[in-house]
Amino acid sequence: MHVKQIVTLLLFSIYFFFTQTALASAPKYIGSNACSCHKAHVSDWKLSTHGRAFETLKPGVKKRAKIKAGLDPQKDYTKEERCLKCHTTGYRKKGGFIDINKTADRIGVGCESCHGPGSEYLSLHESRPGNFDRSQAKSWGQTYGSENPQVCTACHNKKRRGLETNKEQVYKFHWKKSLKKRKTYHRQLFLKMKDYSRPNFYRFLS
Repeated sequence: MHVKQIVTLLLFSIYFFFTQTALASAPKYIGSNACSCHKAHVSDWKLSTHGRAFETLKPGVKKRAKIKAGLDPQKDYTKEERCLKCHTTGYRKKGGFIDINKTADRIGVGCESCHGPGSEYLSLHESRPGNFDRSQAKSWGQTYGSENPQVCTACHNKKRRGLETNKEQVYKFHWKKSLKKRKTYHRQLFLKMKDYSRPNFYRFLS
């Protein structure tokens, strides 16, 4: 084997090792059930547009919206990759949505779609309930769509929607305006002590 081949093989091995190590240590999705302590938030979310996003992929649901988007209102889109990427949580990512039977708590645009995979920051919430601020939560990987438009535009953009080009203007996304529509996700609530087993538990989630 020539020296050049040996060096190439060595570099590839090093790259593979660090890539696998990074993947193994990366935060993973744990599902919206892990957020059940946030009773008021979860209650709002279940009735929200995001919470019911997967349902809109079913035949006969949101007929007018689908027609506007150039989609077949009678077609079942619940198994189409282009739709599942943004109508489920963590699709094809570590711990993310697999199918409706194996990962039912990852259907819809769940908590982690906006706040990031929760395996790391959940530990912070559990070990220091109410005793941390938002900057600390972010250092543990928690994200906030209310602060960073890229959290929202990861899905609300032309490339990810799969809609006809001439329909894009109808669905033009306005980040600041969307944040005011509480039916989209949940209200920004101050969590009351009675809602949780411990005082001020998770009050910084909004």
